[in-house]
Amino acid sequence: MGWEDKFKAFMSNMVIVESDWKFVTSAGATLTVSTPIARVGVNGTGGLLRVQRDSDAQPTQLNFGGLGGGVGVSLIPTPANFSFSIPQMPSAGRVYKLPFAGRTLSLHELKGAFIMIEIGADFGPGGSGALMFLGGNTMIGAMMGPMQVPAILATSNACVRFGGMNATLIPANAGINIYAGGIF
Repeated sequence: MGWEDKFKAFMSNMVIVESDWKFVTSAGATLTVSTPIARVGVNGTGGLLRVQRDSDAQPTQLNFGGLGGGVGVSLIPTPANFSFSIPQMPSAGRVYKLPFAGRTLSLHELKGAFIMIEIGADFGPGGSGALMFLGGNTMIGAMMGPMQVPAILATSNACVRFGGMNATLIPANAGINIYAGGIF
């Protein structure tokens, strides 16, 4: 096999496909500490994703926690806020297998480091949408220093695209946040 054939074989595996895992629901909570009005701050998040294969009797729960930062706007000047969602709130999503995952996406490949990018808005009740990259290689990420986030993104096994309803204690916010953490 020549180098062209090897390159074509490698590139044929570099595709993103919907996995056999199905998104069931999600829940979470975020504490934000930021500047008032024009929001620039730090956030902590924690929650769960429930996913299920057709052959599974019950959904699998993936718990996550992470830290991050964000920018946005708040019409009510306050230095902190708390938002949350529960599994019963409407949500929807899809789970995608990324190129570095195995032939089938195993539960083990969903765990490990994650990077989540979230966009949301609320006026009391609200909604958010997120991309969560799962199963990134923490060894490579740790060696990359300031390039840790791109390294974890590049080595992730799966991406979950999801969104849904949420609620917040102090209403009238919009923003974008990025988190890094772990799934267990």
